[in-house]
Amino acid sequence: SFLPIRIIWVGLTFLFRLLTCRSRWMDNAHKCDVARVILLITCTYAMRYVDTSQVYHLVRGQSVIKLYVIFNVLEIFDRLAASIGQDVLDSFYWVLTGSGSRKRDVLPFVFYSIVATLYVFIHSVLLLCQVVTINVAINSHSKALLTVMVSNQFVELKGNVFKKFDD
Repeated sequence: SFLPIRIIWVGLTFLFRLLTCRSRWMDNAHKCDVARVILLITCTYAMRYVDTSQVYHLVRGQSVIKLYVIFNVLEIFDRLAASIGQDVLDSFYWVLTGSGSRKRDVLPFVFYSIVATLYVFIHSVLLLCQVVTINVAINSHSKALLTVMVSNQFVELKGNVFKKFDD
């Protein structure tokens, strides 16, 4: 990702505009970049409190068929969260840049900030559970679960590659 480079650019631009006494300190794109970094830092800090070992032992204690179902459910929730998250983050950036209403409205900004932070945190926990499930499948004595998971991914890949397009 180019986010670290963009943040350095935002810092240099901000410093230049501060030294030249320009009235507008940040462009809308720069505000969105800073918001992305704040979301990343906030959710990284919040993920420190998720006990990965408890998640691992909870998943490891399940039977093979339950693990397969858990993995597929997590994959479906991941896709749903990704589609909902795009709208949540777009709304957050829309309110952040002041394009939707007056620029002084604080309540919508606070609301969408909380919603965006919660979304990123929940999606991160969801992806963590998916990774832990794959880790359990790889480390299990029975390689049947790993075989079923991999074959499931090949079936999905084949479906996407050979999908018929309407003209």
